[in-house]
Order: sequence, then structure tokens, then C-alpha cells
Amino acid sequence: VTVSVLYWNLMRSAALFRRGTNAVVEPWVARCARWCSSTLQPSLSDAAADEMVAGILKKQRRHIARAVTLAESTRPEHGASLSLVLSKLRQHSATTTDEESGAFAARQRRIAISGSPGAGKSCFIDALGHYLCDTLGLTVGVLAVDPSSTVSGGSILGDKTRMERLGHHDKAFVRPSPSRGHLGGVTARCWETLEIFEAADFDVTLIETVGVGQSETEAAHLSDLFVLLVPPASGDELQGVKKGIVEMADAVIVTKRDGPRVDLADATRGHYKRAVMLTSRIAPPPPRPEGLESELPSAADCMRELEALERRKPVIAVSSETGYHIPEAWAAIDDRWKQHAGTGKLQARRRHQRLEHFNAYLAHELVARAQQRLRSWSADGVGGAADGTP
Repeated sequence: VTVSVLYWNLMRSAALFRRGTNAVVEPWVARCARWCSSTLQPSLSDAAADEMVAGILKKQRRHIARAVTLAESTRPEHGASLSLVLSKLRQHSATTTDEESGAFAARQRRIAISGSPGAGKSCFIDALGHYLCDTLGLTVGVLAVDPSSTVSGGSILGDKTRMERLGHHDKAFVRPSPSRGHLGGVTARCWETLEIFEAADFDVTLIETVGVGQSETEAAHLSDLFVLLVPPASGDELQGVKKGIVEMADAVIVTKRDGPRVDLADATRGHYKRAVMLTSRIAPPPPRPEGLESELPSAADCMRELEALERRKPVIAVSSETGYHIPEAWAAIDDRWKQHAGTGKLQARRRHQRLEHFNAYLAHELVARAQQRLRSWSADGVGGAADGTP
């Protein structure tokens, strides 16, 4: 019965989503979330949940950390408490949609920072976050995902130790979180953590993934912009044109441009810049009068196309140690975000992400319920074979 009801709700919400009625989709998604936790008793009382919500809205670190702990926990009663807290937080959400005009009113940026192991993600986030807090006066929330051991299941959670300046800043909150074996570079409940950060009204939320490969792009489906960090000597044009994470990236940042690696970083930037030019679609030049010479685009047309191409997917070399081009990197990222927000792409992207999150949440809950039922049957000896095996 539970599976049937959840499946019917999924089909209903998907149909409404295709029709574009976003205001009607959200209640159905919330209804399915309440259904999954309706049979569980929350570990928090209603008064305690109200206290936690009030603390999150005031950016109190203790309450934010406790809410994220509920999101990370796999205990069923903690999941029910998280649903209770999120339902109260959604009433105070800073992200709104004007149903009459369809204008997107969000001002909070979700930026995913990804890259291979050792690409300098933590140091770049420390330098970028410090610039945002000190120079621009913005508040920053960081979710740093750390890989979990496949042997012991533990996690060092050492990314925060590289964020010495940002980790102690009054306008920043850094939360390391274990991946718990979840594939894709992020945690299984990353979406819920982002909701908590946005309810706390951080101006910028940065998501640091674990060290990823070419096909781990789940962070792109949780954020407004997906920024790829590559170290010097990370490949030539052929590496850059390969399908996968480079294709999904909204911006490419070449890190560690300092000391003896300056020339190497500049060469890597050139490789990826040419790769972006090869993989991006450039609009054809406008029609010209007849004639052999007039058929060729002018130098001004070529420069305009190249400038437009760089705005669509900028490639910048930076140094987290010296601060070289950190402001320029943020300016390019922010300009890209404003382009998406102004054209409606950001609104469509977040609506699509909500449906994708619902699908993932449904699959996660069904598997968890099935595993729990199988463990219960195994312990009780119910449903086993004739020889007693489950």
C-alpha cells in the first residue's frame, strides 16, 4: 500500500510539473515526504523544533549544526525530526516565485566546487570565501563533503583544517560532512542541508565535493552553477573536450598559479580554453552582401563571439595562496549566475532539481524501508526458506 501511494503521488507530481504549475507541485512533494515519516515518532518535540527553527533563522551555529546532524543521520526518528524542522523552515523560505509573472526572486547563490583529488578545492574555497566575507561583506555557508573509508566507514573530515581563515570568520559557517559511500561526489542528504543553509539566509552557499572523476556530476544537479577546478598539467585539449564533468561545468578554474607553476598553469588554461571553444556552439555570423571577402566574418564579429563564449564558460587561472585572480573568478561566476537568473534558466533549473530530488528521495525511502523489513524478517525468522535461511 505504501509503495502504491508513493508511486501515485510521484506520477501526480510529475504530471503537474510538466504542466508548469510549480505552486501545486510543492504540496504534493511535501505530502510524500510526510507520508514517509508519518508512522515515525520524531525525536524532537514541537517546541524543540520551533526553538531550532528560530535559531537557524538567526544564524546560530549550534542550531544549524544540530539540524545538519539530523540530515546526516540514518536513524528513522531523526528523519522524522528533520521533516518536522524543514516543514517549519519552508514557511520562512527566502526563495519565492511570483506566480503571476514567473519572475524568480531568489538572491542566494548555490555554487558547487568540484575537481579531482588534490586540485586545491579547500584552499580555493578558503580564499574565495574570505574575499566574499571581508571585501564584499557577504555571508557564506560551506558544505565540505569528505570521503568515507570503504574499510572502516569513518571519515577524517579534514577539509575544514585547510580553511583556517574562513572557518573562524564571523560571517561564515563551514560544515564538513562524510559521504558515507554515496556516489556522485556529495552526500545522500545534501539537498536537505542546502535547504537549512538557505533558511539561515546565507548569501552564498558553496558545496565542496569529494575528489571526483570524469563522470561524477551529481553536484551539478544540486546547485545553480557547477565550477570545475583543475590543477596545472591536468591535460591537453583532448582531455578538455572529453564528455563528462568538463561538459557539465559552467566555469573552469585552473588552480595553483604561483611559484614555479605559473607557466604550467597558464599553459593548462590555454588548453582548456581551446577545448571550450571546440565544444561550444558559436552562432553563425550575420548575413553580408555578396562577394568572396564579405562571406568571411570580420575581426569585430570574431571578438564579439569569443567574448560571448568566455562569458558562457569562463576559464580562469587563480592562486589561492597569493589571491591572484580570486576577485576575477568570483566576478565571472556571479556574472554567469545573473545571466541565468535574468533569462529564467535558474528558475527552470531549480524546479527540475526539486523533481529530481523527489525521485531520489522516493527511491532512498523505498530501499530503506525494504532493507528494514528484511532485517526484521531475518531477526524474527519470518519469510525464510525451509532450511531457515532468510
